Amino acid sequence: MAKMIMDHVLVKEVEEEGKVILPEKAKLYPDKGEVMAVGPGDAYGYPEFMSTTVKVGDIIYYSKDRAYRVKMKAGDRYVIKERDCLMILEGDE
Repeated sequence: MAKMIMDHVLVKEVEEEGKVILPEKAKLYPDKGEVMAVGPGDAYGYPEFMSTTVKVGDIIYYSKDRAYRVKMKAGDRYVIKERDCLMILEGDE
């Protein structure tokens, strides 16, 4: 498994049922994913260190246009900064 550094988050895309998006508008919609690994955090230019909020196993919506695709043995994954996580889903949404 990957060990993330700083505030980077490794995400596995989760397919959504019934989601139809036209290709030219695809960048307007966030993607849903499962957090696979999380870095410890970052100071973000402040004197105080801030740990990451998302945890491994969280289901999140994230900005895919700001994600970096990496090819791994288990399949494609995305590396994002924590600030590109839009929300954490809790319960059945």
